[in-house]
Amino acid sequence: MIEERGIITALKTLPDGQTGIAVQTSVKTTCGSCSAKKSCSTSVIAEHFTPNSEALYFTTDQDVQVGQSVALGIREDTLLKASFMVYVLPLLSFIGTFMVAQWALRDTLFDHELIHLLGAVMSTLGVLIWVSRQTKKQHNEFAPNLCHILPVQSATQSQVIKVHAIAPKSQ
Repeated sequence: MIEERGIITALKTLPDGQTGIAVQTSVKTTCGSCSAKKSCSTSVIAEHFTPNSEALYFTTDQDVQVGQSVALGIREDTLLKASFMVYVLPLLSFIGTFMVAQWALRDTLFDHELIHLLGAVMSTLGVLIWVSRQTKKQHNEFAPNLCHILPVQSATQSQVIKVHAIAPKSQ
């Protein structure tokens, strides 16, 4: 299970007695820890086009508070299946359609690379539409799960941790 941390941003009591929670996660890029960030154009693109956060909604019967941390998870096989559907299937469709078009349209009036390319692009778009519909149908399979709610950390505990982290080592 691949886990990610999030923070509860809103609570709502539901009619069935459970609590609806909104969990905010932040999208991280590797540019934040890179030493070449100031001179790299990729970091500029990542800064402007990467969404800052995403809200996910869950239900729970546990006592929770706004600001409390939670762990969200997604199974590895689900992530691999989604990645295959989004990246590999369209690529295979494009290459396969282009090759079949070259073979099938050989020595005909339509034997031109632009026509082969148009067929491959249309096939790829069709596969992408199919993948989009499949993921919407099976949304619960591809959605992250609420793994566990982390205990509330009091202000005194966080101050003690910070004091220990700053204090110099004794020799």
